[in-house]
Parts: sequence; C-alpha cells; structure tokens
Amino acid sequence: MAVMKIRVKAFKRGEVRAGPVRIACLRRVYSDDRVERGDPWDVIAYTVEALSKNGGYDYVEIEVELLERGKGEEGIPDKLVRGEYVNKKFRGGKHLSHRPETLRRVGILYLEAMASKYSGGYVELSPEDIEWYDVGEEVYVYEGHVEVEEAEGKTPVYLLLETPSGVRWVRLVHGASLLRFPQQESAP
Repeated sequence: MAVMKIRVKAFKRGEVRAGPVRIACLRRVYSDDRVERGDPWDVIAYTVEALSKNGGYDYVEIEVELLERGKGEEGIPDKLVRGEYVNKKFRGGKHLSHRPETLRRVGILYLEAMASKYSGGYVELSPEDIEWYDVGEEVYVYEGHVEVEEAEGKTPVYLLLETPSGVRWVRLVHGASLLRFPQQESAP
C-alpha cells in the first residue's frame, strides 16, 4: 500500500478584466494538502467524485506524489496529476495553459506595431511594442474565451499571458491576409 502526499485544488469559473482584455479564468476556492495510504488511482477517483458531488466546483485538480511504494507499485510514476471539469457546461474556448496557472499579467501585440518593425521578411520586436496590463487579483488560466476590445486604429493580433512558467502567446487573428505587411520596394 502506497503512502502519498495529496494536493487538491478546486476552482470556480469566472472572468477577469485587465485593460481592454476580458478573459475566462478560474478562481481557487478550496485547497487541501494531506498524506494518505492506499492505491493512488483509487484515491484520485474517489477525491474527484467526492468533490464533484459535494462542492459545487467547476474544475478540480489533484496532484499525488508518492512518498513510499507498496508491493507491486513499482510502475506507478513518482507524481500523478489529474485535472477534470466536474461542471461540464463551462468546457470550451481557447486552450490557454496545459494546466491551471496563476495569471500575472496580460499583454497585447497590435498589428500596427508589428508592421512598423517589418524589415526584410522578418518582424523584430522589442519589449516596448507590447502593451502590458496587470491582472490585479489571484486568478488562474486554463482554457476559455478571450476577448480584446479593438482600440481605434489598432488591430490586436496576439495576446500574451504571463504566468510563473513563462509567457504564452495566443493568436487572436485567424486570417492570413491580415498578417501580410506591405512589400517594401527593393533598391535597383
């Protein structure tokens, strides 16, 4: 029988606004760390079932770290993570992260900033070309709908999500013609 450390996080679905960005998010409303004995797969299944029936949560993530293995449990990985929507109606939208991560801030890259940096078939960006907005509260991104208000004369092309594991670029424009820059005349 394995001895394992279990971390449980339960979330409610919400929305956060940062500057002109509105993004679906998760807010952590419950967490628990404990040590248990038993079969890791059974513990995960039981925990998800219990939280889905009793908690009224939208998303549950369980992380199991094996501290000691029992007989016949040599093939079980040291760490297991399972995330599951327990309220299926919220599923969908853009994939924003491989698992729920704290959102620190969002950035917007506009087409006009990219076009002004276009040279020789490449776009050379600098940090000043991205407009950053702080989120201002503890929220997590995973998947969901994203909306960026268009500013006059500016077309948002990429949304950048800064999390503890880095920056993820989310493409907002899906038409290739919008990403074509004017051809510069070449010298004879």
